Amino acid sequence: MRKRASVVFAGVVICTLVLYLLASNYFSSNPNVETKTSTGTSQSSSGGTSGDGLLGASAAVYSQLGYPKIFYNGNNGNSEYSPGESNFTAYYWIPHFALDFGQVESVPVMNLTQATHLAESYAALDPANYSLAEAEFDQGAIINGTISSPATWNLWFTQVYHGYWLYGEGGIEADSKYVAIDAFTGSILRSESAPTTEPVAGNYTLHVNASQALSYVRALSPVPSLFLSSALIKNGSVSSIEPRIIELGPSSIGFSQNLFNASLSGQERLCWVITLYDTSGIGGSGGTFAVDAQSGELLSLTTVDYVPSSPGPPYVSASLVPRSAQNLTVSQETFQMNVSAVGLPHSVPVEVPGVLIARPGSTGSIQLTFSENFENYFVANLTFSNPLPGLQDLSPDGLPPGVSARFSSSTLTPAGAGNATRTIFLTVDNNAPQGTYLINLNEVPSDILAAGGQFSFFLTVWSGTGQWPPPPSVG
Repeated sequence: MRKRASVVFAGVVICTLVLYLLASNYFSSNPNVETKTSTGTSQSSSGGTSGDGLLGASAAVYSQLGYPKIFYNGNNGNSEYSPGESNFTAYYWIPHFALDFGQVESVPVMNLTQATHLAESYAALDPANYSLAEAEFDQGAIINGTISSPATWNLWFTQVYHGYWLYGEGGIEADSKYVAIDAFTGSILRSESAPTTEPVAGNYTLHVNASQALSYVRALSPVPSLFLSSALIKNGSVSSIEPRIIELGPSSIGFSQNLFNASLSGQERLCWVITLYDTSGIGGSGGTFAVDAQSGELLSLTTVDYVPSSPGPPYVSASLVPRSAQNLTVSQETFQMNVSAVGLPHSVPVEVPGVLIARPGSTGSIQLTFSENFENYFVANLTFSNPLPGLQDLSPDGLPPGVSARFSSSTLTPAGAGNATRTIFLTVDNNAPQGTYLINLNEVPSDILAAGGQFSFFLTVWSGTGQWPPPPSVG
């Protein structure tokens, strides 16, 4: 495997491991939700990832628009998927400390073609009536040797009529059906349906191309009452542009519309549905426009003016300063962890950065830098605590047996929106037991409006001979 240790900040790693929620917020109108299990066979991930042949009856139009869209770890940057990407990420995790320590690349999973056919079979989707609009492969997570989150193919399908997509209420690609598949076992993790425009017989033909449709939108005049700004019209980024059969009017499925001609309400038309976003203003704005695919007439629009997000709560962050260490060592250490949960017989190395090492019978020091994200003056007191009671034996002062510590000043008073530095002086007895411990440093503010903080680091008492004692584990 390719080792990839992520250091959140030098000498310190404090993070919360956020595992991916599988499309829990993609459907907005009380969709019919099914949760069942179906088993399949794990397959190689090589091949079958381009999306070719998965558009069914709509291929002639939508393949030219870049569909189906295929993403890898879409919640983490929307990079395109390729067979060589890793299928699992391995983590070492204990409370207050999570470390992404490696990609597990050799785990066989099913490819996109296999996943799509499995989803179509399970959900009884006829390729003549449904098309794959988007696929996203989310890496699985292995925590302390156990699969915590499966490697998943998330598949969004749209209903097809006369070769064109109907507009559905599913949040991804206005889809009609969502299926999530465990790419390792072939199990169906989730299956959901969303309300979709019911087509009526009509002459759905495409006389206007995408460039022409977009030019008609760009030629609009601003409408302040509808939050339709010149910046959005002229310079808004195109999020999506595709032909859809939609029902016109404020109660249509998929999105609320402001009609330019009220007499069209309730009618169905083939339209270029174009979504623009502009982030140049405070908060930004967005708009969805429906352009008649036969005449080029702008039939409806819906816009939104985004409220800027409020700043987060005030906080104080901290980090060790490795270059300031005196008679102490700050280094990266390694131990082995089992990943047999995904069928691999071997262990993988866990690289732990920023370990503070003190030898028995020594005295040393290291600086810490504190910073804040708010303007107000505050005062905080510095203390240690045991973040893992029951898993490691620390003194009531929050330090390992035989270790004592003091601060250059236990009161922290950084200037508004500034930094402050304090020094920790450590003394280790000759008979202090060797081991690696997770230590919490607490910043307890005297002002209740300032959020206190904790930052954690590994402290090892070790003579430097033999194997580095690994950190505590919760299994």
